[in-house]
Amino acid sequence: MGYQGWRYSPTIDEPAHLAAGLAHWTTGDFTLYRVNPPLIRMLASAPLFLGGWHWSWVSPQNGADSRPEFASGTAFCWESGSKIFWYVTLARWACLPITVLGGLICYRWALELYGPRPGLFALALWCFCPNILGNSTLITSDSGAAAFGVGASYVFWRWLQGPSWRRAALAGFALGLADLAKTTWIVLFGLWPLLALLSLVRDRLRQGHHDPGRTPARALFRDDRIVQLPLILVLGIYVVNLGYGFGGSFRKVGDYRFTSSMLRGAEGSRHPANRFADSWLALLPVPVPADFLLGIDQQWHEFEKPQLCYLAGELKYGGWWYYYLYALSVKVPTGTLCLGALACAGVVASVTRRAIARLSGHRGSQKRREPQNRVGNTSADSFDEFVVLAPALVVLTLVSSKTGINTGVRYVLPAFPFLYVWLSRLLRTGTDGADCGHKSPTFGCDPAGAVIRRTRCVVSRVSALLLVWSSASALCVYPHCLSYFNELSGGPENGPRHLLDSNIDWGQDLLELKRWYDEHSEARPFHLAYFGPIDPRTAAIEFAPVPRAFAPTSSRSSASGEPDSSAGWHAVSVNGIYGYRLNGPEGKSYTWLQTFRPVARAGYSILIYHVTKDDAHHGLQLND
Repeated sequence: MGYQGWRYSPTIDEPAHLAAGLAHWTTGDFTLYRVNPPLIRMLASAPLFLGGWHWSWVSPQNGADSRPEFASGTAFCWESGSKIFWYVTLARWACLPITVLGGLICYRWALELYGPRPGLFALALWCFCPNILGNSTLITSDSGAAAFGVGASYVFWRWLQGPSWRRAALAGFALGLADLAKTTWIVLFGLWPLLALLSLVRDRLRQGHHDPGRTPARALFRDDRIVQLPLILVLGIYVVNLGYGFGGSFRKVGDYRFTSSMLRGAEGSRHPANRFADSWLALLPVPVPADFLLGIDQQWHEFEKPQLCYLAGELKYGGWWYYYLYALSVKVPTGTLCLGALACAGVVASVTRRAIARLSGHRGSQKRREPQNRVGNTSADSFDEFVVLAPALVVLTLVSSKTGINTGVRYVLPAFPFLYVWLSRLLRTGTDGADCGHKSPTFGCDPAGAVIRRTRCVVSRVSALLLVWSSASALCVYPHCLSYFNELSGGPENGPRHLLDSNIDWGQDLLELKRWYDEHSEARPFHLAYFGPIDPRTAAIEFAPVPRAFAPTSSRSSASGEPDSSAGWHAVSVNGIYGYRLNGPEGKSYTWLQTFRPVARAGYSILIYHVTKDDAHHGLQLND
């Protein structure tokens, strides 16, 4: 990741994140980039701030829903000059420990649930996931949210297993950090009480079953978890406030001016910027920082405005409910997808086996077949796995419901570590000491147990092979992991046929183009249409604009010696080639280059064409 961070040029959002982080350190103001909490960008910008670089520039705002951070990021790039590449690299390196933390949490959680080998399996899935490798290189909040989210959920699960005031305090602190990483994790404030309630009910029903004289409902309110859960939630809110320096905390609801239709009033009302201004709710203090709440409001407002989205060759305003399911099917390694199918089949088989056992009256025999966890005190039951899967399912459902913005699989990245921990159940064979032999202390000589044991052994070996396949697939595109597409989709070369934007072309390959430009002096004059935040001249690339429409060589222009506007060397970001976010003021784009074959590429996001005059004539025939 460190090497990849050095090779990538700044992506679309990174200068804005870096400038905003420096502004937070310099001024203590959190207005810039408030649609995301400040934790990741403050960690990223800390080396520059400690090195003496201070930044406090804020562009004039044109309304409550403006995004001044992008203008600030552009100004920061201009002021930094060619040093911007080194500044962004330092910021990326500062975030690498976050990804290491995420991997360690995946390992530890799977270890405690299933055993040592599943722990290493979950760690390997995390470390060789191309989406984790690609996005963790950047200073955006998505991979950081994945690491802090799985860390908080692991600590919470530990608290459920053995409640104590120390574990409750750790869970509350971790909850606050997760919400300071990305506002997506605000869902934990609703999910955790639900999981705690289910855990309490399950435990009390079990105790009532074993001790009929005990009343489960009365004992429910004497459980330590009932008292400690509010502490977790309150401490989480406190940490969020602490991260913002308590700026605007406990401001009354009626004092806010909102932009989203969810929170603002109806047009023509007395208070069109706050639907709660005339109700008793206006007097209530909001226990979170003002920029945290306004950031959620602003992000929701952007969800309500359909943006241009692309999926499988189709461009339209507003997205698709199945966008992220499709994105996962082409961006996740094929081996990992097979692991998911294998794990789901295992769950179905397990449920079917238990149902048959109950019907046949062999519940006790079925219970003995469950492997015991060497690490923990109890085996990983269905509720433990539900605690693992619930955050992933909530994130995927929440993000899929917001079809206004469909721009990248990175939005569901926080769900990945939970899925990897759950997939590690495939290697739980042998954690009970039985391994693949015909006898074991757990199963004895039970023929049914032997069949289950052998099946799990086969599943374990197949899973290991699928892991090797996934890892090799990711390493084959390294160091261009951000542009990864699996074999089923045709690889990154065919990725633009499926997805664009941050899935493959986010401006990360300008330095790759610079290397090609320096090695090919014959490619002059050079034309460039680059999708990115950096002026290519900052990288010492001299260029002219690529024509936005096809203009073939005519016999008249050839006879008069006039220059041909279509012939020459053209480097174009794939977003522009497919007509996405690089269109001109008249809607003209660079789609005319689709009729030509590229002669080279910079990474997988910039295609290079050499269009001769003869090619231009041939291209006209193809277009006709």
